[in-house]
Amino acid sequence: MKVFWTFNGRPLQLGSRLATFYDFGLVTLSILDARSEDSGTYVCQARNSLGQAESVCRLTCAPRGKSVVKPMFQEQLVAAPAGDLNENDYVHLETRLEPRNDPHILIEWYHNDRLIQTGQRLRPHYDFGIVTLDIVGAYAEDSGVWTVKATNSLGTDSSSVQLKVAGKPSLLLDSQHPEGLSKIADLEYKDFSREFTYNDVSKHEPRFVEQLARLPDFNEGEKLRLEAQVEPRGDPNMKVEWFLNGRPINNGHRTRSVFDFGFSSLDVLDIQTRDAGEYVIRATNTLGTAESKTFLKVIGKGGINSDPQYAASLDKIRDLEAYEHGSGYIPDNIQDERPVAAPTFVEGLQPVPELREGQSIHLECSVSPPNDPTLQIEWFFNGRPLHSGSRFRTFNDFGSIGLDILTVIAEDSGQYTVKASNALGSNTSSVQIQVKARASIILESQAPGGVEKIRELEDMLNYKPDSYTEDAIHQAPVFTQQLRGPPGKVKEGQSMHLDCSVQPTNDPTLKIEWFFNGRPLNTGSRCRFTHDLDYVALDMTYVFPRDAGEYSVKATNSSGTAISTSKIFCFGKKNIVTESLNPRALSKIQQLEAWNL
Repeated sequence: MKVFWTFNGRPLQLGSRLATFYDFGLVTLSILDARSEDSGTYVCQARNSLGQAESVCRLTCAPRGKSVVKPMFQEQLVAAPAGDLNENDYVHLETRLEPRNDPHILIEWYHNDRLIQTGQRLRPHYDFGIVTLDIVGAYAEDSGVWTVKATNSLGTDSSSVQLKVAGKPSLLLDSQHPEGLSKIADLEYKDFSREFTYNDVSKHEPRFVEQLARLPDFNEGEKLRLEAQVEPRGDPNMKVEWFLNGRPINNGHRTRSVFDFGFSSLDVLDIQTRDAGEYVIRATNTLGTAESKTFLKVIGKGGINSDPQYAASLDKIRDLEAYEHGSGYIPDNIQDERPVAAPTFVEGLQPVPELREGQSIHLECSVSPPNDPTLQIEWFFNGRPLHSGSRFRTFNDFGSIGLDILTVIAEDSGQYTVKASNALGSNTSSVQIQVKARASIILESQAPGGVEKIRELEDMLNYKPDSYTEDAIHQAPVFTQQLRGPPGKVKEGQSMHLDCSVQPTNDPTLKIEWFFNGRPLNTGSRCRFTHDLDYVALDMTYVFPRDAGEYSVKATNSSGTAISTSKIFCFGKKNIVTESLNPRALSKIQQLEAWNL
């Protein structure tokens, strides 16, 4: 069985866009990226030894940007749910349109012949011939004729449906909670009894039942509260005001006034000196006025608070200061620890040998009495006080006195003195220190062992082995094994190795040279020479046809010369490779081509 395809009476030429398939009775033709020139009659013919059969298909492919068929609605536009609708109902309009796969069709929706705009409530959809419109939450204003119109380059078609939506009242007058409404009505008409009643007319002029109290002196920062009571209590026309030195007091972050049922108060937080003066409360109604006064005195704080916050510690500080700066003064709290004797050095500062710059030094001595709490230790350098620092560290521990100097320098040379004193006397001990400075330029070796190693390496340049004898030097070179190369011919791209043996092996003057066709051969990326004792070799990593010829090795010393020669044959590859690089794949390709035919 063989299958043939024709297009408009001519054999169909297969290519990148046209592909055929035939497998177990299934015959297909695939056209990728169809074009207008692909329009025509396609015929599929099947032949065998008993006859033939054919099938014909007509294909029309329109150019890009043009429609093929005029749009036509296959069904009338219908609404779901059908019938009359209520406000807030969900409405779904749907119909079917042909052609289904025309990308150039324009779908438009109209309401009472007015084009609608899609939004949150109106959601149109068109997919493969199905046209729908969803109305989420219908309103009474949505009643009327809804029309869908389909348009392309060949014409227009439309379909309509009538909708009727019953609206709700604009104002909801019915109670949403009947039980609550009846409860509210009961509360509104219930008659409450009151303990007292009053009308809008003042009965008599105001008077203070309780006057403002006389105030003591206040310190700055305290809290002030003024209280008074006025009658009549239930007078709706009563007005209460507060004044400071004739000026109204307004409520703020520090002042707050309250008037409730005849009771009036004024609170002042964190009073200050400017709050001192005359405070007046004035009550006024339609029949008259009443006042009550009091006076406030505020004691201010100083600009700088010089009083101690902890009085006991102040006395202690004064005792310590007097002890530190006074001559022989002993505070009352340490009277029992008076020194019993003047200080003496049990062991003075010991002499120190000459130091080299960069070393460290430790000075130490012992003083008595060791348990004197008033004992003071001072260090001097050339008569000047010596202060502790990064290099100078002092210590005094139960009679043991010390000084450490880290990394001495030449300027540290001089006299060091330690002075011990208490209320009964003082004593000193001195020592002389001498520091030798380093040279400005360091000429000594920093690694003595390295200098000796360098000298040994330098001596090896002039070293002459004992095995070199006069007889070996005067021996002419001899090839104990002639130069030999690879047997037969060498293919292009292969490596080549030549080697031989030469004597004497202990001649340092022996010189080895290589030649190719009588010309000197130099080392390079492809050629490498080897000479080790009596072994001489040449390695070539990649040979070309031009490398075929005579290779010679020449051994020379002061006594003579020896030469060994070998010929190398090399044949090149073809300029065009016609052989298959993968024979198995080639046979597989041939089988696939024969099967398609």
